[in-house]
Amino acid sequence: MLNKEKLILPVSIIVGCIILGGFLYGQEVVQQNGISDRLDTQIAVEEEAENDQQKLEDEKKFGKIGCIGLAEDNYWDYMALNGTEDEEAVIWADNYTWGVAESNKQTDIENCMDLYK
Repeated sequence: MLNKEKLILPVSIIVGCIILGGFLYGQEVVQQNGISDRLDTQIAVEEEAENDQQKLEDEKKFGKIGCIGLAEDNYWDYMALNGTEDEEAVIWADNYTWGVAESNKQTDIENCMDLYK
């Protein structure tokens, strides 16, 4: 006949080892998931920083293009106000007026570009 008292200790050790093994395995999985989550977060932060940098470079690029366009618009507005336009939409003015318009245009471009350095 089997002695139940002699079986209690080995069975308890086996059950304890199974429970401990399951607990340790669970801890390993949680730790691996934690590392994975941290890596995913770090990758996401790095990608966001790259996107922000690209967005800033794009804003600078298009801002500079916008500077030139704005200066051109101001140039022709000045000439329309200070020159004479004929039937063919040609603007006539003296050299001084053209010079002032060109100088204003260059100043506008330089001032605007300073914003996007």
